[in-house]
Amino acid sequence: MGKELARVLACVESRSRDLIEFCQRVVRTPSLSGREGEVAQAVAEEMRGLGFDRVQVDRYGSVVGTIKGGGGPAVLFNGHMDHVDAGRRESWSVDPFGADVVDGHVIGRGSADMKAAVAAQVFAAGALKGAGVKPAGDVHVAAVVNEEKAEGAAMRRVVEDLGIRPEAVVLGEPTSLNLAIGQRGRCQLEIVTKGQTAHGSMPWLGRNALYDMSAIIGEVEEQSDRLPVDSVFGKASVTVIGVSCPSRGGNVVPDECSVVLDRRTIPGESGQTVLKEAKEIIERARQRRTGLEADAHLVEGEVRCYTGETLRCPVFFPAWGFEESNPVLRAAKEILEAAVNRPVSFTRWMFSTDGVYTAGQAGILTMGFGPGEEGQAHRPDERVSLESLALSTRGNAALALQLAPLISSSASSTGS
Repeated sequence: MGKELARVLACVESRSRDLIEFCQRVVRTPSLSGREGEVAQAVAEEMRGLGFDRVQVDRYGSVVGTIKGGGGPAVLFNGHMDHVDAGRRESWSVDPFGADVVDGHVIGRGSADMKAAVAAQVFAAGALKGAGVKPAGDVHVAAVVNEEKAEGAAMRRVVEDLGIRPEAVVLGEPTSLNLAIGQRGRCQLEIVTKGQTAHGSMPWLGRNALYDMSAIIGEVEEQSDRLPVDSVFGKASVTVIGVSCPSRGGNVVPDECSVVLDRRTIPGESGQTVLKEAKEIIERARQRRTGLEADAHLVEGEVRCYTGETLRCPVFFPAWGFEESNPVLRAAKEILEAAVNRPVSFTRWMFSTDGVYTAGQAGILTMGFGPGEEGQAHRPDERVSLESLALSTRGNAALALQLAPLISSSASSTGS
């Protein structure tokens, strides 16, 4: 281990209590998508307190802190500040916003997904300043908004509006301290059935759009068995995540019903292919219910930010991935193994991340390293271990110091 890295990791260790307290602070602060303002303020304050050279809050509310480097390749660490709703409180054994430490774990909504990672990234970059070590290139930490509703959208604005051009991105989504190098993609589709109203006492005079939708839902469930499989990313998936049947008043047969489908994609699939698949589902449902009237479309919309701005949601979030043979990724794996003193495996996420923009659209070398387990996301009693929090901070600090020289070396050796 080099002297500079030893100093940086010693700084990480010296701030271990502060790291835990900051993690608890942000977990205790509710920050649903579009309501991240208080957490954003806490993140910005912590960055300034740790000596970041520049701290910016963009028009959408994302916070970007920068440690100035020596002119080499820039590295950006990405995390998101929002979380999903905690759900039914009786499903939790503790207060979902208490950030209690139980059996060596911080428990709370957003702990694994992904406020512990935000804390780890902030303190990892801050340790460079604390140790008096200047990285080869700029190190950015971006804590973005609205990822849960529109992954990639806020990250795009950070890169394109603030003029930050990283050569590599490290996503902090939970990886159990392994190195993620890809993910399945996703999109949402809406299918709408059209019927005809009638009095509830004489339903035969109308056509019940909800009954028509039941045939479509049955086909959606059966469609899961027909979806393609990738040797690396596994099976594509589809499921119904919402049903809406507007009321026309009391005792009225519904003449419209809609469902929203969550479709997880693998490489090679596109918005056009999944839309074609949805229309085929409708055609099969018509074989069950003659005269069924329905159509499908990809869902696009806007999400509101706590600053009052809106972010447009993409229609399709592409799958992305890099080869394990990539020299920078192989070296990053070795850096992490040395920093956390345990084996690190290459892995891929089942869920979607901001990598849909950085890797899937911008083509930036993107990897993931974070505390916590992927399966903890969005569950009651969501938790992350204190050990994982500490080790992820060490790993991120090592990447912040050592990744940029590797990128330069790789570019030189390939002549790019």
